[in-house]
Amino acid sequence: MPAIRRWAALLTLSLIFAMPARAGLGDSLDKLGQNLGGALGQFGQNLGGSLGQFGQNLGGSLGQISGVLDGSLTQSLGALGYSLTRLGQQYLMPTEGTIAVTDSVEHRGVSRPLIIIEPQNVSPEKAPLIVLLHFSNGNAETMANLTRAGRLAAEYGAWIVLPEGTARRWDDDPSSSPSSGDVDFLVKVIAHMSSAYPVDPQRVYMAGMSNGGFMTERFICEQSELIAAAAIDAATLRNTQSAACAPKRAVPVVYFAGTDDPVVNYDAPLGMLSAEANFARWSGIHGCNPASRQDSSLPPEVDDGTSIELSENWDCSSGGAVRLFTIVGGGHAWPGGEPVAPQPWLGTTTQNLDATEAMWDFMSLFTL
Repeated sequence: MPAIRRWAALLTLSLIFAMPARAGLGDSLDKLGQNLGGALGQFGQNLGGSLGQFGQNLGGSLGQISGVLDGSLTQSLGALGYSLTRLGQQYLMPTEGTIAVTDSVEHRGVSRPLIIIEPQNVSPEKAPLIVLLHFSNGNAETMANLTRAGRLAAEYGAWIVLPEGTARRWDDDPSSSPSSGDVDFLVKVIAHMSSAYPVDPQRVYMAGMSNGGFMTERFICEQSELIAAAAIDAATLRNTQSAACAPKRAVPVVYFAGTDDPVVNYDAPLGMLSAEANFARWSGIHGCNPASRQDSSLPPEVDDGTSIELSENWDCSSGGAVRLFTIVGGGHAWPGGEPVAPQPWLGTTTQNLDATEAMWDFMSLFTL
């Protein structure tokens, strides 16, 4: 209200200086009171009318906006092709050129939610599908936002489905009891997507971070014939999973591992394979020639205290390949994404590598 106060002060001064000099003080003050009262009364009427009109306009505008948003929660927002989906009191950040919808798959008598991100301009040919699994205590929205996975739909025509674990956690350990049956649930998700949407069952990929990465490890060990290639971040093979892992098909896989990860230790995680041992384990599954391993350093893009080392082997009898991106100085994070949580103990999120683009560059090379 500073402008109103300035206007009132100027009005008072103008009224004072407009009074005849010969008038007595009492008459002057009386006249001033009358003039000021009349002026303020008129100002109040004008202000009231203006505020009333403003309120009506604002109310109508907000009502109109509310109506538009309410009708577009599962549809594109106008020509921009944005979609806004709400689930669990959190929002999926929209990506231009995509549409997001909700769906569900029933498993053990429970309807479990899915978020599906699809390209706005759907190709007449069947599209690749990425099954993207969240970290522990995450959900579909947080994983989509963290990885900015909508880019893969907008730029490459891929479909992304984001299912959710029971109580925001995946049943990734085959020795755990009781089991929530997440392997069977994900089989149902893939079958549902292949039958209800225009996706190519020969180009189904799976990716996950942390708990979702461990779940991806388990799935490609037990249901390898359904996955063309996989990407795993901040996770490795559990010892229990490694002992039981006998895939019918060697799934090409790319790993992202931080040397300063406080949750999944790079060199000696408790009850798990180290990053290097896991790389060797999958290289053996693929029948790769150990002498053909290639190691290189990626040029840095920013100075954030991290660097990227790449180990890979493409000389494999399976026809597949294994890749390991080692993030030197990297923490428990999705490379190129936002930090998972505001706790500094999780370590640095490198900006020298975009894991979402890197996983697509690798996975898209393979089909079943």
